[in-house]
Amino acid sequence: MKPHKWAKEIKAWADGAEIEVRVSDSNHAYVWTDCETPMFDTNEKWEYRIKPQPKELPEVVKHWLSLGVDMETIEKTVVEVINKQFPKPKEPQYLYVLREQGKSDYWLSPFPASVKNVKTIGKIKLEVDDE
Repeated sequence: MKPHKWAKEIKAWADGAEIEVRVSDSNHAYVWTDCETPMFDTNEKWEYRIKPQPKELPEVVKHWLSLGVDMETIEKTVVEVINKQFPKPKEPQYLYVLREQGKSDYWLSPFPASVKNVKTIGKIKLEVDDE
């Protein structure tokens, strides 16, 4: 038997969690509002969720705040440390092989085909030797 569409929310509500509801249609998704007695019907216009709870700040952040460091500086510092320890891999570079329909010759471009009668038939990955 397939579980109810809102099974997770129903169980959480039964355990005392707060539930939010919103009405959505093809044109709008209205704001989430508290719902003391949810209906949990399967009407496609009604959406339910467990009310998000504020996250607890890590102890180190609380400590910095207690020292008077502002949150913007803390965020910048954390981002810098993460970027140094876990550098983002460089995006691979490609040359795209393009051919015009009905023609036998092809050419290379740094961009895939974007014109109606030109087709991308392949791509070549560029690599740089670390010397």
